[in-house]
Parts: sequence; C-alpha cells; structure tokens
Amino acid sequence: MCSDRISKIQRPHVQIGLIASLLIVGFIDAERDSLEQDLSNKMIQDQMVKAGHHVINLTLADNIEDLSADYFIHELDKHPTSKANAAQANLLGNYIKRYLGAIANQDPKAL
Repeated sequence: MCSDRISKIQRPHVQIGLIASLLIVGFIDAERDSLEQDLSNKMIQDQMVKAGHHVINLTLADNIEDLSADYFIHELDKHPTSKANAAQANLLGNYIKRYLGAIANQDPKAL
C-alpha cells in the first residue's frame, strides 16, 4: 500500500549539460500514533529511496517525539520555529553541495 502511493510521485528529470534536475524529498517523521498500523517512518523513507527519490530526513531528532521544544512553536502547534527552518535549510544545503560534488567528481556513490 505504501509503495503504491509513493510510486505515484513523479520524478521530473531535466538534463542540462552535466547538471540534472533533482527532486529531493524532505522527510519529517510522523508521530507514531498517527501512522497506519502497517506503516513506519523508516518504511516510508525506504520505499521513497527504492522508488528512486532522493530523501533527506529533516526531523532534527532521532524521532519526532524527541524533537527539542526549540524547534516547534508550541506543544499544540508543531509548526517549525525559525531555528528549525534554519537547521533544516542547512541540512538541505549540505545535501545539495554533496550532490553537486558527486556530479563534478562523477561519483554517484558519494550520496
């Protein structure tokens, strides 16, 4: 069921010289009790990778239940704070730099 939904995510691809377009899925863990019984956060991420998507975990903790209060607005409003946005942007930026480095070095295993 999970793989059916994930396989429907289209991966656009445009090649311009050595640089290809890139769809990066920024994944933030769901709370365990909000997932369907047959799913886990790891299972969803693994299925996305298997489908060929670039996935980066932007949870900012080992799991969402352990997320520091510095990273969300309020216990009842889990939207990210500016500190969380900056940390996630840094993770994404580092991933893109590694990706571009892998292309420049023609080393796809660098990711």
